[in-house]
Amino acid sequence: MKASVRLEDKGSLELSGVTPKAPVPTAYLMLCVLPLDDIHEVDLDFSLTYTQQFERSITGNIVLPL
Repeated sequence: MKASVRLEDKGSLELSGVTPKAPVPTAYLMLCVLPLDDIHEVDLDFSLTYTQQFERSITGNIVLPL
């Protein structure tokens, strides 16, 4: 099975601290999947690295049923 997958960044991503009274900014990313055969799900591994007082990293996995 083949798929064309592109993750498109929709601008700079500024993550501010989260407090109960402040809104949380939304990260706008667009995932484009172009099926080339009979694809039923897309399995994505991701990693996000950011710096607050020191560098931190978040990794994970998302499965998207199509």
